[in-house]
Amino acid sequence: MSQLLRCSGMSLWMIMAASLLVEQSTVRAADPLRPVAVLSIASVDRLMGDFTYLTSRGGRAGVSGYIQLLGASLLQNLDRTRPLGMLITIEDDVPKGVGFLPVLNLDKVLAVVRDKFNAPIDELGDGITKVQLGKGAYLKQQGAYLFFSDQPQHLDQLPADPVAVLDGLHTQYDVAVRFYVQHVPSNLRDLAVLALHHEVDVAVQNSEQDDPEIDGPFLELLAREAKASLNVLINQSEQLTVGWGVDSQGGRMHLDLQATAVAGSALAQQWSRLSDGRSLLSGCIVENAAVTFQGVTQRSAGSGGGTQAVVEYLRQKALKGIGQDPQAPEALRSIVNNVLDVVARTIEKGRSEISGSVVLAPKSFQFVAGVCVADGRALAVSFQELYALARQQPDMPEVKFFADTHHEVDLHTLTIPIAERDVDAHRMLGEKLDVVVGTGPQSLYFAFGPQCDTLLKTAIDRSVEAGAQPVPPVQVRSAARPLMAFLASLDPTRDKPARMAEAIHSARGGDEVSLTVTPCPNGFDCRLLVEEGILEMLGKTDRTSEDGF
Repeated sequence: MSQLLRCSGMSLWMIMAASLLVEQSTVRAADPLRPVAVLSIASVDRLMGDFTYLTSRGGRAGVSGYIQLLGASLLQNLDRTRPLGMLITIEDDVPKGVGFLPVLNLDKVLAVVRDKFNAPIDELGDGITKVQLGKGAYLKQQGAYLFFSDQPQHLDQLPADPVAVLDGLHTQYDVAVRFYVQHVPSNLRDLAVLALHHEVDVAVQNSEQDDPEIDGPFLELLAREAKASLNVLINQSEQLTVGWGVDSQGGRMHLDLQATAVAGSALAQQWSRLSDGRSLLSGCIVENAAVTFQGVTQRSAGSGGGTQAVVEYLRQKALKGIGQDPQAPEALRSIVNNVLDVVARTIEKGRSEISGSVVLAPKSFQFVAGVCVADGRALAVSFQELYALARQQPDMPEVKFFADTHHEVDLHTLTIPIAERDVDAHRMLGEKLDVVVGTGPQSLYFAFGPQCDTLLKTAIDRSVEAGAQPVPPVQVRSAARPLMAFLASLDPTRDKPARMAEAIHSARGGDEVSLTVTPCPNGFDCRLLVEEGILEMLGKTDRTSEDGF
């Protein structure tokens, strides 16, 4: 089954690109202004400026100067203020790539090629020049740009303004790639669908089944769901863009992924629900925490068929396992059913949310999180029943159910002793771990660590006060300063954590790494952002040290 899940999550865009190499009998005309893919590279001045900024923040300022000196002779004949790139189109179902460079003087470029590579150069007529490098490269000057390709016929139809085809990518990113899915001929998209369906079938056939009676139907259902999803993704996707950029003024760099669907399609409607996210658990995001995470998904009620199938699969497996264990008490069946019923009703409602924080300080570890559920009170009953079955086990800590109530949330507490032989856990958590679980009408909270009851009550207070807050569909954030200070406090004898803590403490820039998904028209943006303090920390830390975490 794990193979199937990996298959359904594989990069379908890579498979689509591979399918372009398959020749078909159907002839389709190429349109140079309708590329299937575009590579955009910002101007040389912008690239070198951003590279200089990154290397200086990373403590390697001399590297950028060396690179500029090394490439001076190759770059001197380029217009350093203009972008460069590559266009890929399809003709007769075969990909055709054409690159372009902002060349000031072609003759000087050819002279450099002769001197540096000792490559023969032939004039073929019609403005095309062949350079004997490898299998050969063909060049053609048109306006302010030099176009190049591996086949001379690819230079017959060229865009009058290649920068316009970049559609502004060169102003947004240092380097970016955009795929135009709908520009891929339908027969090649059909080939991609067939190839993916075959991979799904192979994964199902090769999956190990512990219980064919239960696993078999479930895998078949997953395969049908995966195939249907792949059909929609391939045929209803509009664009996929991946871009990397640097904001030296803001002190950060970022890697973006943007996906959009065909306007009015079912996929566009599905992705449009990403803009409906409102958090009821925003109080679980603690200011200055080392790590925070938040996720809100919204879909039409009753649309979670595939997820419901997973719940029912888990129910069948659990109940069958209980039936086959002579030591398992019969009451365990009811507990499993009740818990999974709550999960199923939560999915049926069409809304899911999780929110939480890891709060770190030297020798202090706290955690708080909340989840929206259909019936938290029913879960509390199941927890009590499960504890009644387990309390006879040796070393079972005592649980105080309904120890307190806060804003209609019942609080249940326990303390878990940490054995000294568990060195890492003892070092991180101390001699004991205080835990509090909160069950509300439609919420489930969990917190542990020193003063976790206060931490949880504060999270509940802030959530109630804030009400429904608009939030991104997904956001994960990590701050290096509290994280490194905590790691350095665990074992003072280890040098590297201490040096990294000192480096990030003295860094001028921000210390965050974040991943955020935000809605956009007919799709979504996903941004991985790294602040410059992280680069400073890595640059100041001796990477050759053998002392690791």
